[in-house]
Amino acid sequence: MKSPKEILKGILETDGVKAVMISGRDGLIISSVGTIDADTETLGAIASSGLGSSEALGAEAGIGELEQFISQYKSGIAIIQLVTSEAVLLLLATKDANLGMLRLAINKAKKPLMDILSY
Repeated sequence: MKSPKEILKGILETDGVKAVMISGRDGLIISSVGTIDADTETLGAIASSGLGSSEALGAEAGIGELEQFISQYKSGIAIIQLVTSEAVLLLLATKDANLGMLRLAINKAKKPLMDILSY
């Protein structure tokens, strides 16, 4: 069985991906790969805290539980994916990265990550 870091390295190979990390819902980093000009612990905490509003929106609008949300910024893309009820994946990519390929890479990695992180 691959380690979380090995699985994240597979996602990192997708064109345009700068960094990928998994944090707990408490914001603490479980594993991360790639290079960015930011503190990974801070990013993990922000990604985890941002889930609450999006989860509330889905519940209030009656559209179900949050699975993934995508934010597009002037200089890049951030995707946050729930892996388990207690683990969150954050992917950071360049603004010209193919969104479909990013989502595909995350979806392919989700099941192996769930198997490892479900304890």
